[in-house]
Amino acid sequence: MNTKTAYSRPKEKKVIDTETGEELTLTHTASTWADKNFQKIFIKNFTKTIKGIAGQKMQVALWILGNMTPANEVRHTYKEIAEGSKSSLQTVVRTVETLEKDNFLCRTGHGIMVNPDVAFRGRHQSRAAVLGIYKDARRANRNGVPDEAEKLELMVKLEDKEKELNEALAQVKRLEREKREIEKRLAPKRKTGPKPREKS
Repeated sequence: MNTKTAYSRPKEKKVIDTETGEELTLTHTASTWADKNFQKIFIKNFTKTIKGIAGQKMQVALWILGNMTPANEVRHTYKEIAEGSKSSLQTVVRTVETLEKDNFLCRTGHGIMVNPDVAFRGRHQSRAAVLGIYKDARRANRNGVPDEAEKLELMVKLEDKEKELNEALAQVKRLEREKREIEKRLAPKRKTGPKPREKS
């Protein structure tokens, strides 16, 4: 998080010299503080949108926050985010998916954009404009064609579903085996012993 920046604004001031009565013009420089490059976290919205995140996923979320531009964008590929946050590609994809669902961020044509109502890096005056861009991007995501990042997310989802399906099939096979064992135990036992002699 960057510190606030001091700005100097020179101002002219007219004063009267009490000894001579002469009017003098002095240049007075006043330093003021501005919030340029100062990252602000809106704690209520932050905790609300980060609720499903912990462990390695939190590491990804914090890396995203630390690498925002003044327009709240993170212009990195999922692979770069994975490398930067020391996470797997699958963890990054799932984290972005969760954070997008909870309105922490949204995907844009340039990468990822963090919700300015959650965190903002830039001047306070710029936040309203960035918030408008964020809302437009979020709306476009609901109606648009999937981009490369979304395709990657869908591929990871497909992998997850295939894994779930294989686990379910293995469960079905196990249940079928157990069923056959129970049926075998319930079936009447055949009498064993010598066969009866045939009458001649």
